[in-house]
Amino acid sequence: MINWYQDVFSTKPGWTTEAYHHINTDPGAKVTLRPYRVPAAKREEIKAEVKRTLELGVIEESHSQWSSPIVLVPKSDGTTRFCNDFHRLNEISKFDAYLIPHIDELVDRLGNARFWTILDLTKGYWQIPLAKDVKEKTASLTPEGLFQYTGFPFGLHGAPATFQCLLDKLPRPHTSYAAAYLDDVVIHTPDWETHLEKVELVQDTLRRAGLTASPAKCAIGLAEAKYLGYIVGRGMVKPQLNKLEAIQNWPRPNQKKQVRAFLGVVDTTSNLFPILLPEQVP
Repeated sequence: MINWYQDVFSTKPGWTTEAYHHINTDPGAKVTLRPYRVPAAKREEIKAEVKRTLELGVIEESHSQWSSPIVLVPKSDGTTRFCNDFHRLNEISKFDAYLIPHIDELVDRLGNARFWTILDLTKGYWQIPLAKDVKEKTASLTPEGLFQYTGFPFGLHGAPATFQCLLDKLPRPHTSYAAAYLDDVVIHTPDWETHLEKVELVQDTLRRAGLTASPAKCAIGLAEAKYLGYIVGRGMVKPQLNKLEAIQNWPRPNQKKQVRAFLGVVDTTSNLFPILLPEQVP
């Protein structure tokens, strides 16, 4: 089965035509911000990231009158995520009220399944193209020049809604045994005999939609799985121990600012606000 779906299990993000992301702003509105100062030690890192995303087709050269700064965000694995400070663009963009499912409700829906497969989409957001007329709004000035996105980037406030809308639509024929939360798709069945069959049906849907899943982040046929901060399987749902430990070991807050940080409340007056990505906010 894995060999048959090698085009779905890919380290390269796919490209769907099932959805497009729109950024709705008032006529005449425009954002032009100066870039943040970049340390000399980070310039090579930025150059490499620009080259990589150009080769993937995620960005393209731009002649836009719009410009938002770039920011480099350290990841837990020691690498750096290349992001953009879109807070001014978000301020003038119309909000998409599409609801993201509650994690508790989603986990409750999984029931007492005995076998699990987790599919994590490869750079999920990049797999959905921006509508042609909004690409210029995502332009960012880098040391390598001005570039704009073709697939929608992290940091846009409407991104989770667009992504969830697509992932709600695609698994609709499979709702009795599959569910999705942003870029995580879970397939759950009560028996092994039907499990791989259901996994194949979901992968057929991803293939038709042009989406790919990261081989390193997918797991097939588990009796117990980690999903959305819980351990599910064997008829039980329980929180992951490392999630509990992170809360228990959190330094006791002594200031209002520390309380806000613990709760994941975004400070819109700070330049750090764009690096709090949707999947990082509790």
